Amino acid sequence: MPFPLQTNNKLTIVIVGAGLGGLTLATLLERAGVPYVVLEKSERIRPLGSAISMASSLMPLMEQLGLRKEILARSKIIGDAQIFDENFESAISRDFGAPVREKFEFDGAFIARPALYEILLSQIPPKKIHFNKRVITMVELPDSTVVGMVCVRCADDSVYSGDILVGADGAYSAIRKSLYGQLAKSDKGLMAASDLEPMTVSSICLVGTTGALPPKEYPGIEDATCKFGTVWIENASCAVATFALVNNTICWMALKLLDTPVLRDNPQLQAIEWDPSATDAMCKEVSPFPIAIGAGKKTLGDLIEATPRECISKVYLEEKMFETWYSGRTVLLGD
Repeated sequence: MPFPLQTNNKLTIVIVGAGLGGLTLATLLERAGVPYVVLEKSERIRPLGSAISMASSLMPLMEQLGLRKEILARSKIIGDAQIFDENFESAISRDFGAPVREKFEFDGAFIARPALYEILLSQIPPKKIHFNKRVITMVELPDSTVVGMVCVRCADDSVYSGDILVGADGAYSAIRKSLYGQLAKSDKGLMAASDLEPMTVSSICLVGTTGALPPKEYPGIEDATCKFGTVWIENASCAVATFALVNNTICWMALKLLDTPVLRDNPQLQAIEWDPSATDAMCKEVSPFPIAIGAGKKTLGDLIEATPRECISKVYLEEKMFETWYSGRTVLLGD
């Protein structure tokens, strides 16, 4: 089936990926009145993730979009950060809030990633975002055609076209893969050789967000500013971070460094990535580790038990800096 030609004269944007980056761009386009469509391969969005920093430098954008007040209502201002060893014998403390406030005139804040996602998603009219749309083909038509444009075809054989294609579909972007494949065949030196090298994984991260916790057991959880602390577990090469947020909840993260980085396309790694038993095994491994909040009496296991299982996820963190981020009518966007 041939790709259809676009007949209207308005600039249209096709965004592939409904992550934070894709939804933020969609919100900007919505405010500006620019036609767009968002395509997301998942059937639904799961409320995964820990805390995310809304830096002071980002707040002017949220103010411009009219979202800053809503974000602040569901977050806590960044305050002191503390780093401990596992015996709480040494500590580093630093105020992150005041310096950035003086520089950017806005407070930074920590917010639960699912809450931020919910805020952004609510800005997008349902008719402009389509789920279960896995892009399998992209074609850029030359400007000599009626209108220069780019088209994508999804696994369900649906086709979407626009003037600009934005690949906001994550670390394993189908748009980036297709774009790089086309550039590699062009033999015009349009991309860096390093862009074709495989990604490596150097750490594994377990994250989650608890339900409401009893304040008496977690001193400081009701503070107006975010109580943010990290405990370094030397023997396990693991950092355990906690963020006390609104409604007496805690976002938590266990970041484990690998002894040796491994290639991301390692078959063994891919086999266990989405295996629930692998997530359960890591939960068991990190449960005894102490956490910064809780007067030294609580462990990560206490937070894991207070977190709905569907809100816990294990992810492999890749390290790769891509040089090529656009070509023709296609542009790549990170999270």
